[in-house]
Amino acid sequence: MAIDPEFYKGIKSLVLLDLDDTVLDPTKQCSPRLVPSLQLARANGHLLGWASSTSDKGLLNWESLLGFPRGLLTVRLSEDGVRITGPPGMLPDNGNSSRSNLVLLSDLDRCRTQVAALRSAVQSAAGRARWAYSEQHPSTWAMRAGPQGPGHPAIVVVDVTRVASFTCEVRAIDPTNGSLSTNRDLTKLAEGWVRDAANRIGVPTKLLESGHGWIDLPHPTARKEVAMLALRDLVPPHVGLTLVGNGVNDVVRMDGVKLVAVQNAAAKLKAAAHLVTRASFSDGVIEYLESLS
Repeated sequence: MAIDPEFYKGIKSLVLLDLDDTVLDPTKQCSPRLVPSLQLARANGHLLGWASSTSDKGLLNWESLLGFPRGLLTVRLSEDGVRITGPPGMLPDNGNSSRSNLVLLSDLDRCRTQVAALRSAVQSAAGRARWAYSEQHPSTWAMRAGPQGPGHPAIVVVDVTRVASFTCEVRAIDPTNGSLSTNRDLTKLAEGWVRDAANRIGVPTKLLESGHGWIDLPHPTARKEVAMLALRDLVPPHVGLTLVGNGVNDVVRMDGVKLVAVQNAAAKLKAAAHLVTRASFSDGVIEYLESLS
């Protein structure tokens, strides 16, 4: 079954809400004013969808609260890649008449090669270092490098902990006791060390949130952004596409897709509500988005 043009009649945009790093119980994050705003999406000519690598339970909680039919549009990440599902007529059918279904397979080997190269580059940059595989934490390599003491942390790089999102975790080891440090300054130092090494070997990285230890390895076939680009080629040209996620506050336009990043889960919900209703929320989030739009 092909896309049904009638499905998109009166629809101005599709707003995909990234549910990762969002509390699965929406009642803990939705203010009384926010829920009605999100419920107005369709009436205002917008479709809301979900992007998630969390459990189905989280999606069901949100769909139940907002009164949406299950699977209006869902982008799910898994080790197999990116799976996009929607109701009949929304996407090209893969043979299942009850649900449109599009699968983008991941090139996992390429990501693993990037991580291996990154690990080697950090090891080289640190001079004499020893990598040790941790049986307690599979896919973790701990490196004790250089002199130990303040300003000279060892680094832990977690090899593809979330395969579909191609994110590596960087943590400093506290030189005083050898444990993983929760010190933001040490973590920032470790982040900078890994990113510098990545730059030297040409591995693209994106810092997700400074001091939290998450570094993104952008990958052309296994990202939510790529799912949005795939949708851009599928939905009618008049339908705008926006992905609302979290990270450093920013709005990026990429090949007809708007990527909105805000600081935290609550801000994601407010940003989505603003996009579908243009309602104002007086906490600086919407004002910031407007300044970048």
